[in-house]
Amino acid sequence: MENSTNLETQTCPYLAQQAASTPAVIPDITTPIVTTTNQPTVIGTSNLGLLNNFIGTWNSPTGANATGYNVMPLPQADVPSGYITKNFPYFEEISFSAIAGGAPNREGRYTQTSGVLFYEQRVYIANNADPNGAQPIENTLIHAENGTWLYHAIQPQLEGPYGPGTVADNTIIPTQDPTTQYNKQISVPHGVSILMVGGPVVTGTGNPLFPTADRTQLPFTDHSIIDPSTYLTQQLSSLNANGITVTSYSSITVSTTNHGGGVNNINFENSFGKVISMETTWYVETLSNGTVQLQYIQNIVLQFLINGVPTQFLHIDANTLQKV
Repeated sequence: MENSTNLETQTCPYLAQQAASTPAVIPDITTPIVTTTNQPTVIGTSNLGLLNNFIGTWNSPTGANATGYNVMPLPQADVPSGYITKNFPYFEEISFSAIAGGAPNREGRYTQTSGVLFYEQRVYIANNADPNGAQPIENTLIHAENGTWLYHAIQPQLEGPYGPGTVADNTIIPTQDPTTQYNKQISVPHGVSILMVGGPVVTGTGNPLFPTADRTQLPFTDHSIIDPSTYLTQQLSSLNANGITVTSYSSITVSTTNHGGGVNNINFENSFGKVISMETTWYVETLSNGTVQLQYIQNIVLQFLINGVPTQFLHIDANTLQKV
């Protein structure tokens, strides 16, 4: 989740100028980032599944009340270990917008329809975490990305390019594989493209159990480093202390290691900061006060050259979002 702001050093003239300026103003994270056409969106459980619950603009508390936490290892040749970590609480805005149509994949006799959500995300540092206290990084943009979520289903194929009828076929049309029903496609401005695949939806009652950091993997072998999943459990505990409980939840997990998922890195990233894999789980939680919140956790496996040896690290972040 690293952007161009480096918490340890500053050599870029723009960043040096930024450091000498007044601290950043808290950004407006209540205005939708994604805009839509003037056509009605084609939405419904038949073509978006759990993603229906994502539609809209979501954000999280700022400052000391931030509910997001990020652990980001970075290669750094001038320290003995060969790497540093950039760990900080954060807040963000994400806008999800359903397109006015679908994106069908034709087999010839039947079609895999793709219900589509566009999204854009902006992430900001929630505190002035510079160890020297000199860099005004609080409330500054640290990460931005855009992409799509897809929900797949199998339907009869249209006759011709637009119908109105469907292809006459006496064979049985297959059903969509539930383990590949959801996709997340990400364009990360480091020169990295990510496709994650997953499903089915998992449901439950009460507080969900979140995946925890593997303490046998760098940088989490240092037990002083916070496991971001604790920010999710702390937020739910805070609600519980005020009499608010999770009455039910639905979650979806997608991964680059699942059925056709994958990662592409530009050459520089391949050599020095390669994304090996990524997995993320999103939770749609209905609360006892009648509101709905989103929680997510994502785990990226990175590979750096440490003293000439390819070495893997975990980069994990997690947050809780409320609808604007």
